[in-house]
This record gives sequence, C-alpha cells and structure tokens, in this order.
Amino acid sequence: MQFPDLSDKRWQDCPENPIVGFFHGEKNRYAIGDPQILLPGAFDHQWHMFYHGFFDDYIPYLYHLTSEDGLSWSFYKRWQFNVGPVCLFKDDGRWILYSSEVIWRDLKAQGRPGDTYGKNVAYIIRARTSTDLEEWSEPVDILVVDRPWEEVGPEKCVRNPCMVRLPNGKYRLYYSGGSVLLPLCNYPEPLHIGVAESDSPLSGFVKRDEPILSPDADNPYRNLGCGGFKVYGWEDQYIAFYNPIYLDAEGYPRSAIAVLVSKDGLAWEEAPFGPILLPGTADWKKALVYQLDCVSVGDELRIYYNARDEWLDGIERIGLSVLKDPEIHIRKLF
Repeated sequence: MQFPDLSDKRWQDCPENPIVGFFHGEKNRYAIGDPQILLPGAFDHQWHMFYHGFFDDYIPYLYHLTSEDGLSWSFYKRWQFNVGPVCLFKDDGRWILYSSEVIWRDLKAQGRPGDTYGKNVAYIIRARTSTDLEEWSEPVDILVVDRPWEEVGPEKCVRNPCMVRLPNGKYRLYYSGGSVLLPLCNYPEPLHIGVAESDSPLSGFVKRDEPILSPDADNPYRNLGCGGFKVYGWEDQYIAFYNPIYLDAEGYPRSAIAVLVSKDGLAWEEAPFGPILLPGTADWKKALVYQLDCVSVGDELRIYYNARDEWLDGIERIGLSVLKDPEIHIRKLF
C-alpha cells in the first residue's frame, strides 16, 4: 500500500496556536472541538468553521465562525443544539450537518433522570439540513444503537459521524461505536469504528454487523480505543485521519492523530511512520489531541484539530498544523 509522506516531523504548528478559544468565557472542563472547515468558494468567498462545544451543566452548542485567511477567526453565530462531534456534508445544493446527538439530555428532559451522562444510551446520530447555513431543519434520526459492540462500555453510543459519497453514488457513513472509560479523565471515549451505507443521505442506512477497526493491544497508539474517524480521497485511494486512544508507557491516557489508507474504504492499513500529531508537544495540548478536519490550500495541507491541556480538569481548544508539499492533495468526498 502506498502512503503520502505525512510523518510528524513535516508538520509545523501555527505560531498563534490555539487559534480558536472561547468567545463567552473559559473554565476548567469546558471543551470545543471537531472543527469542520469550508474553504472559500465552497459556500461564499470566506472561510467557515463549524464545531461543537459544551459549557456549564454540559449544555452543548453548535458554533459557526468565519475568516478571511483560515488563521484569524471571528465568532458569527451559535445554536443551542444537543450536538456532540459533527460532520458537514454537501449534497446537491444543500448542506447536511450530521451530529452526535446528545440523547441523554433529551431523555432527562422527558423525566427519565436515570438516563444521564455516562449511563445508558448517550449518543445517536442525527442530521439537519440547510441551504444557507443559517436556518436548519428539525433533526432526523440516522443511526441508533442496535449492535452488541455499540453497547460496550459506560456509554452505549453511535457517534463521530463522517459521511462520504462513493463513486457508485451511494452514501457511506463512518462512525464510532461503544466506549471506554479513560483513567484520570473519568469520561469515556469511542471504542470501535463502524460503517453504514445507503442510497439516500438521510435514511435507509444499513450497518455492517462488525466494526472495521477496533483497539489493538499490539499497537501502542491504539491499545485502548479508536476515537473518531475522518475519511478523504488521496490519489486513487481513501485516506483516513483518526485519533486512536491509548495508554502510554507511564499509564497516562492519550490521544494522537494518525493515518490509515485503503483501496476500498473498508480494509485499512496503518501508516508505517506512526502518529503525525502527538500530545505533549505544547502546553495547550499537553494531555490529548483529538478530532480534526483536513484541507488542501495551495501547496499546504492544513489540519484543524482540538486538544486538551490537562486530564480531568482540562480545557479543550482548537489549533492548526501545516505541512507544505505541493505534491500532496487531500480532497473531501462530497
């Protein structure tokens, strides 16, 4: 299998990192993350960033920022949607926001206090549509928990959606399922990666019965969980950036960004050069490096990602790393 040279030494952190923080105050355990980037020309002349965040009482929001250069970002709008990690997808003139919907909050509102964070079903995957990125439809259910491996761990969940359009016109949704509790952090992270396909982007998804990627005790960077999974096109192959979850040699829970490639998008091979963005290389990402979006801009690859500065009482912010190489082009599979 061929790999582009994306090894960690080729990436440079943006000097202004973290480039996105908190517009409405900051406290321990606040978190923003899973940025989704639209380049100029995809919607209008500006850069756009969408991400989720949670704050006091774990109330979640969807954020929308704009930029002229993809480096300096301005707050534009936020919505109080019960979203976790999101994926923004373009389909025939409309935008679809796939989200890890925080279903435990819905259940609690219905008077079921036993179904709270970290117990029972925590996430399902829903979708909202928009033509203007301003007004969003009511959410529709896309995937719910219905496989034994999605029920493993402290949170039964399907989450971290990533939608791609296949060459045959079908839609393939990559997602995380099941959970594992992180020591020191006292919160769960995704365990496995699964796949579902449909002829429609909003209904009829059929899951594979088993995960396509799982923890591997022999992989020192994926010995605990698989995190989230983002799939793109590179040359005639699929390429995935994901954040495997692991315990390091000292027993600390970690997350990094690593790379896999595939001919069919189902059987994946890990890059031989190891993770490309690691925790512990700066104070703002001392503990864990999480989910991302990758875009090609001129002769640059840019990865926008969130990271955590501590474990239990950490704060998560969004940063940027850049690799300059005019020969490597990563494309979104809209």
